[in-house]
Amino acid sequence: MESDDAGVENVGEDVKFDPVDSESHADYDAVDRSYWYRTTQEKLDAAMIERQKGNDLFREGKYVDAKKAYDSAFVNIFCSKEEWAMLSGEEQSSINAFKAPCHLNRGLVRLKLKELDDALWEFTEALSIDSGNTKGLFRRGCVLIEKCKEEMNKENLKEYWDVDRAQGYLDRARDDLVKACYQAPNDKAIRNEIEELGNVQKQLKEYQTKYKNEQKQLYSQLIANMDAKNDVKNAKSMEKILQNMPPLEPFIVPH
Repeated sequence: MESDDAGVENVGEDVKFDPVDSESHADYDAVDRSYWYRTTQEKLDAAMIERQKGNDLFREGKYVDAKKAYDSAFVNIFCSKEEWAMLSGEEQSSINAFKAPCHLNRGLVRLKLKELDDALWEFTEALSIDSGNTKGLFRRGCVLIEKCKEEMNKENLKEYWDVDRAQGYLDRARDDLVKACYQAPNDKAIRNEIEELGNVQKQLKEYQTKYKNEQKQLYSQLIANMDAKNDVKNAKSMEKILQNMPPLEPFIVPH
């Protein structure tokens, strides 16, 4: 995939921000109170500076620090529901135009940090703003494949895992990657990820076959045990019946 910004894989973040209850409230407290008196464009300009910091930190491989910079970027454009409703359509569009790539950006940081559930949320948020975003579809597909791998890895750890859930991740990943490939048919990264999906699907299929055979064996054994118990029970019942039967009258063969 091509980079989002100045040749860099953009990474960014938009939390469901609440000034009181949010993982980013510390960043919020650090914002100058003049924030509330800034215009939408001034907020966007300040957020852009923070996003660029995040881009630079991402280039250096400082993913945790990059994530904090993107947190700060989104603090700068935070709007309450009431404030959002008062913005013009143009202002709302400008903010969304900033938020969508930032969701993609922080999602990529979180993917690098193996925060798969958070990365999945980020890419889904980006797609809620721009449902046809190729990078969003591609990156969410990547996360879903990783979620499937994470589920299957429980097999090696001897932990319980859900084969159907793993298949659900792959089905969703396939949908996203096919859409992304349709929009960018020559993109090598997308095609490579589709190939990876095929490899993971093959491995999952082996597990599915294995568990299906194990289930058949288990059910066959259960049925055999039930039949054996019924045979013993029936034999004991017949023995009891025979014991309680009155003695037979002697049979005399007439001459």
